[in-house]
Amino acid sequence: MKARVLTFLLFLLNCGVNVANPIFVDSGITYKITSDSTVNVVPANKQESFYQIFKDSILLIPSSVEYGKRFYRVISIEENAFSTWCGFRSLVISDGIEAIHNRAFAGCANLRAVTIPKSVKIIGDNPFAYCFNLDSIIVNEENALFDSRDGCNAIIRKKDNALLCACKSTEIPSSVETIVPYAFRGCLMREIKLPVGLKTIMEYAIYDCPNLDRIHIPSSVEKVYPRAFSMCDNI
Repeated sequence: MKARVLTFLLFLLNCGVNVANPIFVDSGITYKITSDSTVNVVPANKQESFYQIFKDSILLIPSSVEYGKRFYRVISIEENAFSTWCGFRSLVISDGIEAIHNRAFAGCANLRAVTIPKSVKIIGDNPFAYCFNLDSIIVNEENALFDSRDGCNAIIRKKDNALLCACKSTEIPSSVETIVPYAFRGCLMREIKLPVGLKTIMEYAIYDCPNLDRIHIPSSVEKVYPRAFSMCDNI
């Protein structure tokens, strides 16, 4: 049995699979090997990485990365992967990445612009919460599940017209019917204009927006969940 296990491990090593250490860093980004051909982006282990300065202040997350003489496809950006990093102002997520999980870029104080590719299929609870300077969110027009219609600077789920992620410059389109939990989280605007046509404001939809002191709820709204405006102390 021991001989078989050793033979199998040698086979994996010869194939380029890193058995002992499935986590590696390339160009300042930390990856975890999830299969013989895929990796996920994961949080960095060292705090000093949070302050790494990226070339031209652009964080480019590639669609593939080389490690151990092998190329891996980058599939997912995991929860809190870049939380509180401040070394970039623009974020470009390459086509091929399928998932952006909860708070993946939360608290990135200098982040101003985000581009979401057509390949993204999963977006967790507001990946850009507490990005105080974020004012541009663009979803590729060919994305089948999400959009940023009408130049709204937000992420909207197409199937139910639900607002998933907003920023300080978001203008909510009249086609939006629902605002999901944490869509506005840690935003610094003083006013949010809710459009006629909106039907539902879910729990924690507008959360911890300390400067918010004006919000008008249109007559089209049918349900406002408890704690819809939690931690917004000025309204």
